[in-house]
Amino acid sequence: MTAVEGVGVASALPVETTTFIGRGPEEDAICALLGSSRLVTLTGVGGVGKTRLALRVSKRLQPRFPDGVFLVDLSTVRESDLVAPTLAMTLGIGDESAQTPLARLISHVDSRHMLLVLDNCEHVLESCLRLVDALLRASAGLHVLATSRQSLGVAGEQSFVVTPLSFPGPDGEVSAEDCAEYDAIRLFVERAAASVAGFRLTTANARQAAALCAQLDGLPLAIELAAVRMRALSVDQILARLDERYRLLTGGNRAAHPRQHTLRALVDWSFELCSPEERLLWARLGVFVGSFDLDAAEHVCADPALPRGTILDLVTALVDKSIITREEHGAGSIRYRLLETIREYGLLQPTGWPDGADARRRHRDYYLLLAERGETEWLSSREAQWNDHARREQPNFRAALEFCLAVPGEAEAGLAMAGALWLHWRTVGLLTEGRRWFDRLLAVADQPTPTRAKALWANAWLATLQGDQESAEPLLAECEELARLLDDEAVLDQAREIHGLASLFRGDNADAVRLLEGALAGHRRRADHVARLITLHRLAQAALAAGDTERARDLATQCISLSGPEASWIARQAKWILGIARWRLGDVAAAVELEREVVQGSWAHQDRVGMAVGTQVLAWIAGASGHAVRAARLLGATDRICREVGALFTARAHLVGFQTECEERVRAALPPGRFAASFAAGVALSDADVIAEVMDETSPARTRAVSDVTLTPREQQIAELVAEGLTNPEIAKVLLISARTAETHVQHILAKIGGRSRAQIAVWVVEHGLRAGA
Repeated sequence: MTAVEGVGVASALPVETTTFIGRGPEEDAICALLGSSRLVTLTGVGGVGKTRLALRVSKRLQPRFPDGVFLVDLSTVRESDLVAPTLAMTLGIGDESAQTPLARLISHVDSRHMLLVLDNCEHVLESCLRLVDALLRASAGLHVLATSRQSLGVAGEQSFVVTPLSFPGPDGEVSAEDCAEYDAIRLFVERAAASVAGFRLTTANARQAAALCAQLDGLPLAIELAAVRMRALSVDQILARLDERYRLLTGGNRAAHPRQHTLRALVDWSFELCSPEERLLWARLGVFVGSFDLDAAEHVCADPALPRGTILDLVTALVDKSIITREEHGAGSIRYRLLETIREYGLLQPTGWPDGADARRRHRDYYLLLAERGETEWLSSREAQWNDHARREQPNFRAALEFCLAVPGEAEAGLAMAGALWLHWRTVGLLTEGRRWFDRLLAVADQPTPTRAKALWANAWLATLQGDQESAEPLLAECEELARLLDDEAVLDQAREIHGLASLFRGDNADAVRLLEGALAGHRRRADHVARLITLHRLAQAALAAGDTERARDLATQCISLSGPEASWIARQAKWILGIARWRLGDVAAAVELEREVVQGSWAHQDRVGMAVGTQVLAWIAGASGHAVRAARLLGATDRICREVGALFTARAHLVGFQTECEERVRAALPPGRFAASFAAGVALSDADVIAEVMDETSPARTRAVSDVTLTPREQQIAELVAEGLTNPEIAKVLLISARTAETHVQHILAKIGGRSRAQIAVWVVEHGLRAGA
């Protein structure tokens, strides 16, 4: 045993040969856990850096343990009976006596104050459990820090999940300066510089480096193996070859355990530790893209080989083994995720199904049913829950649609899925993407079916919303022809209604009223309640454009009263028109309250299109009421949201007059350059800022001045994360605290600033110049 780094205590820890990147908060949290618990286990997927982090913590804690800190590497121990002897050998305990190794260990640790670091316990888990339990019972001064793919299961154990290093999103723009904020990129740059003299991060390669780290899931081992390849390849070339990552990522530190020489060997190690049933589920779960929930896993992966009743236990086992990551999304919603590296490995394994496309077909079938169920829920009281669910499932919807395009004979099902998602494309602001799916699927699924007819009018509707009448017209013409062939009056009325919208948007108000009234009559004859509600609010728009403001008011009021709480999306649309009508009829206070309800409700349901239209009307009202600066800011905010969702509301004929009138009045009321500055300030507002602006929550009466408020360092840190848009569970994950603690801090901050919503915290942070992000 030797003294390490001058600390002067007995120790058996290796000297670090490379710099350690990041992990400061994790170190602090683990040290705190070891202060309150005598057993802490670091869990996480292979290659995430559990061993290195354990060594950092151990060296930091050496002064606390006068009898030493000892590393016990169990990676080469294959027999369970050899765990105790290996530990005894590490501690320098001889085996001359007839005592068992466990007895000798118990005698040795008695009355000693030491830290044992048991590294790589997963493959001898049962032996480690019994050994650690016995030793902790024998010595009150003993502490154990273990690393394992899963917890040991000893009473009093504290588990700490080691997550991948931070990295920006794969599609985000990031500068060389921004990269310093991400530990994964810092690690890559440092290791690449060690492989290629003179390598540094530049404006030219920052985005590629960020994309590489994102595709490698921020896994330290994978990043280090990629950096080794910099000896022969550029960052772009490595990125291009990542589809072959298990052949590419080889050649690591030869002094390390053999499984760490290549990424494939590392994941092979995890695969071998799984039962046959766990391996089979792992292979089948590879079909999911992004995250998935238990219901999806049960529907897609269960069959006689893996009965549905076993899926929960198998998922739990894979979570315990750090193959699956568990995510909490508030309100008890639990989802699961495979890191891309783990997912791709699973795709290389046999699924137990005869056809290679079976997994993707089962996946598609499930998400088709989900989309069809969601179409009805979107127009019900469950709109908010479905909206939230659909956003998280977006990657899986995309994967299912791609399957339908790639496999002959599947396009009709893809068309049905895209059609069921017609409101989804509009609400989440993916109009262009929705049109692209429809265009591609319509080009392949060319049979004259009801599914095609629905897709034609839905695609034409999206095109109309974007002002692209040139594309919408031939779609509607084919839709009407197909509806007559199918003798489907409902489809004919849908096409008539989209024609009516097109007339409204180009300023032919009389034609719009005629067509929409005809469609409404058809919906009433068929007692199609939902279609009737949608047409009522559209007809209210046409009446408003035609100058019949009182009829617009009455139609919108009727739509709201018939909607009830089960159709909040339609009710918000009608409130938007009712607000304009009330304003034009002179009831400004009622109009403002209605539009605020539209914006707030849209924000709550993540409906950015609804946010934009409500904010736009509030800008018009502010301009007409003499509040020029506020109007300019709201116009800027509307412009940003419209551009981001791909909807050009200001180009619609029935809105252009209000928009032009507002802009001209505001420009005339402001000094030269002030309109542009205020408009730009509005463009810079985040969605949370827009909510606060709409509710006028930045006024002195609503929030206190910074001089009157003193936040603790932790409260300021949380306030900054709130301003970044993080939820309480996300804040808890960043700061390594519980979600309940994060919620308590948020409530304290609101009390101090005199606020009522998270949006007010965000505005308070921005207005008072605090750092935007912890």
